[in-house]
Amino acid sequence: MLLQHAEMHGLRGGAMCGLDPEQHRQRKHEHVLTDQGARSDGVDSADVQTDSYRLAFERANVGMAQVSIDGRFIQVNPCLEGLLGRTQQELRALTFQDITHPDDLDADLGYVQDLLNGEMDVYTMEKRYIRPDGSTVWTELSVSLLRDASGAPLNFVSVISDIQKRKEAQEQVQLLLDESGHRVRNLIAVVGAIVSGSAKVASSADELERSISQRLAGIAASHDLLLGKAIAGGPLDKLIQRQLEIFAHGSADRVLIEGEHLELLPSAVHAFGMTLHELATNAVKYGALGEHGGIVRIRWRIDRDAGVLHFSWREVDGPPVVQTGRRGFGTKSLGRMLGSALGGRVRFDLLADGALLEAELPLDRVASP
Repeated sequence: MLLQHAEMHGLRGGAMCGLDPEQHRQRKHEHVLTDQGARSDGVDSADVQTDSYRLAFERANVGMAQVSIDGRFIQVNPCLEGLLGRTQQELRALTFQDITHPDDLDADLGYVQDLLNGEMDVYTMEKRYIRPDGSTVWTELSVSLLRDASGAPLNFVSVISDIQKRKEAQEQVQLLLDESGHRVRNLIAVVGAIVSGSAKVASSADELERSISQRLAGIAASHDLLLGKAIAGGPLDKLIQRQLEIFAHGSADRVLIEGEHLELLPSAVHAFGMTLHELATNAVKYGALGEHGGIVRIRWRIDRDAGVLHFSWREVDGPPVVQTGRRGFGTKSLGRMLGSALGGRVRFDLLADGALLEAELPLDRVASP
């Protein structure tokens, strides 16, 4: 019965757990020889089935475990040891409850109770296990319950597959979708601000059309940077001017730039372009580049001895900042845009009169040699 259960869950297909294909073929060949030899020598068929189950359990390309009714590990295979980062001896001293992520435990226990009550024959769920170092691994868990001839529960049989890479890919896709939606909402807000600002200073319909067209062309160029189309580096001050001129309503004195000449690497152009676009968009909607006035001061300093670029964005004299206690997607992503992309440290705060971003970035990740 156990062997049939193991086969039902795909133990003879899929990626090998710690074995390359040649090792798998060799072990399969050994298994066949052992089985044939047992039959030719007249060994009892029950012994053959027992040996077959043991080989299938130990050499399965997914994690397998026998678990007692109270949740203790009775037996685990090598694949599961590797997946959970614990030896069989260590796992036998634990229950599955001990190493299940707290957010997944209630659902798991609910399914277990349904099995014991006879409401289902097998359950499958995605859950996280906690490794000894505190990290988690996403798995797909399939559990069935073995009963004796009278129907009393004996133990659980668990089949556990590693789906960590799949979950990471799903999270990355969701992040990209969230970011795309955020960019679209930002774009609509910026276009509205452009139309409103241009209408206030234009003296004719023709002038209004030219102003809007020029600034929309600037947005298009800005979005090329956001999509990673920069194939060459360039000066940091020119990048700042190009990114912010479409937001400052033609008032150059609203953006003050101070720093020595710095040639950026292409990857840094993209990271800074995204960050500047996000900061400027927020400043148009809520801060110092909006209709109520204000100034943005952008400064940077190179510490060549330490190999660090110090960069700051500071909004002053803008409308009072209203603290809501929560931060939107764009605000939370600012650290990722610079810090994660370039390996530095980024701090973002909303002060009383505007936003403040300070970054310390490794010079070799930012500047062209």
